[in-house]
Amino acid sequence: MEKEKIKELDFFRAIAAVLVLLYHYTTRYNISFGHIKTPYYLDVSFGCMGVSIFFILCGFLSILKINSQKSAKKFLVKRLIRLYPAYLISMFLTSLIIALAGEEFNDRCVSMKDWFINLTMVPSYFGAKPIDGVYWTLGIEIIFYVLVAVIITFKKQNNIEKLSLIWIVVSVITNTLLVYNKNSILKALRILCITEYSQLFIIGIIMKLLYKKENTKLSYIIILLCFINQYITLGINYTVFVLIFTIIFYIIIVKKIRISEKVNNYFIAFIAKISYPLYLTHQFIGFVIINKLEKLGFINEFYILIPIAISIGIAYLINKAELYIRNILNNKLNI
Repeated sequence: MEKEKIKELDFFRAIAAVLVLLYHYTTRYNISFGHIKTPYYLDVSFGCMGVSIFFILCGFLSILKINSQKSAKKFLVKRLIRLYPAYLISMFLTSLIIALAGEEFNDRCVSMKDWFINLTMVPSYFGAKPIDGVYWTLGIEIIFYVLVAVIITFKKQNNIEKLSLIWIVVSVITNTLLVYNKNSILKALRILCITEYSQLFIIGIIMKLLYKKENTKLSYIIILLCFINQYITLGINYTVFVLIFTIIFYIIIVKKIRISEKVNNYFIAFIAKISYPLYLTHQFIGFVIINKLEKLGFINEFYILIPIAISIGIAYLINKAELYIRNILNNKLNI
């Protein structure tokens, strides 16, 4: 197993978390509820692109997981133990906060049936309303891990580059055909192969192959196809963002142009560590806090520092609880 820790990955993870958080507290809140003071001088409309960074990082880190696992079942159990405890705590907490928030948030409450379906982590796949809109990415990530498990099952770890090529070609063809024909088979293929977002995971995978010097010239063709798929599915703005990020990622990670320790400091590592529970809890809990603050007259965007601080504190506590639960489960299951 590769033991080297690439600290710069924490930097990118923290940046992605902050981008998404600022997007929700400025742009998304304004769309959903409307800030009393509009427009905000601070409007991080591009922050939603932080999700793309998370998917790329997920792809990059998956290669290590693939090479270190001999059992698909064990791999999936470890991923479930990593994701589910924090999700379950966040789901209960968000439900409670929304229920107590007042009539402005009544439409955010879900039915009892939908609440139980949310326990699956992928409520939208069953036609249920998610407790928090950010849960949509979990379905994408879980399907990716299932695809990784298939690779482990059929022992295709040494064919990652070729499999990536097949995946991105299927994605490009599927997404192109869907522009002209909304065929149900194509729609199913889009879900099962996550063709709208496959390029992001594949970019991460190829970056890891380049980092480990396990690539061939085929990798550059795959990257080109990734950007074509990105354009087809998400448009020019997302494509430019991902292109810029990929170049920066390549320079810092693959070419090993390391970031100064002053930049990649304890705070960055801390935000990266709690990024998952922070992502799960920040949106609606932050919305409730912003709503109450603005009713009290705190309408300047400066005051979003309050929900940011509270969200970080909640994420820290969930992270501590999640680590405790994870250690118990790992020891009990001998993983």
